[in-house]
Amino acid sequence: MSKRRRKKDDSKTTGTITTFLISEEERERRIVEEKETTISTEDLESIVNTIFSLIKAKSRVSKAELMTYCKSRNIKPQHMYKAIEALINRKLINRRIINDELHYEIANSSHR
Repeated sequence: MSKRRRKKDDSKTTGTITTFLISEEERERRIVEEKETTISTEDLESIVNTIFSLIKAKSRVSKAELMTYCKSRNIKPQHMYKAIEALINRKLINRRIINDELHYEIANSSHR
């Protein structure tokens, strides 16, 4: 019996299930808050402009595509999420779920 209890205690499925149930928005916010990295206002604004330019050019970008784009430009995920939050707070972009996938789009674009 004690072996079973020990196995249950050592199992990490509970943590995995918990993180799976957290919404994408909340996960992004936690990454931004937990892994605070110092970045100057000018650098953040540069990242904001870079990300907004991509989204504006394509009108809609998936999260995976944005992650790949930022990785190719050596932009850290924490900085990317800060920039996305800044763009959302300025009402320049919106989050949208399409086919169970998170996308970012220009705020004034028409919903099809």
